[in-house]
Amino acid sequence: MSKRKRVLISILLLVFTTAISIFVGYRFNTSAQAQQRSGPPDLLTANRRVVELDEPEWRQNIPLTALASESKVIAIGVPIRNGCHRSQDGYQVTTDYEVRLQEVIKGDFQSGSVISLSMPGGLVTEPDRSLLEVRARRVRKMRNGNTYVLFLKKAPAGANTELAPVRGSQGLYEIPQGGTRVIHLGRSTTLPPADDGEEIPVFLQSVRDIVLHH
Repeated sequence: MSKRKRVLISILLLVFTTAISIFVGYRFNTSAQAQQRSGPPDLLTANRRVVELDEPEWRQNIPLTALASESKVIAIGVPIRNGCHRSQDGYQVTTDYEVRLQEVIKGDFQSGSVISLSMPGGLVTEPDRSLLEVRARRVRKMRNGNTYVLFLKKAPAGANTELAPVRGSQGLYEIPQGGTRVIHLGRSTTLPPADDGEEIPVFLQSVRDIVLHH
């Protein structure tokens, strides 16, 4: 075989080897990207167990005076973070919030402090990687960064936090940014939340007067 043919064959082998390497690398990279987009396979294919919760008090719209009298703490605050956890006794799943207080109307906390409170329902991963979802359909949750008037009671035994809203969402009123009226999260769940409550200054003054005179 001539020297020229040997050189030509070497070049062709080099080109072929390089092409195979590029192709294999591309397939590997594409597969890795697809796996990242699809998420962990064990979570996507995990079994999901759903538990429905419904308490009569969650849908009982009670007077503001009764709501205030049932409250250990009444404050204006902003949720800064939340997460779903099993309760300490292992029997419940709750969404636990950290809330920074802007004003304390009733209770021993100070403005600027951060408190923790729990609401029923949430989604957690079990030790076997299955999913447990607890749905409290009549309980509307808070959103981080929004402002709320909080009517809080002592949390049930075994809860992760010291406090919880009175009667589910009944103890939560949102002060919408740019809005003029409070939004009651305890409003019937057959209706969407609406800016049709009392005007914000009137509502807050009513709450302060109730606390002052009772």
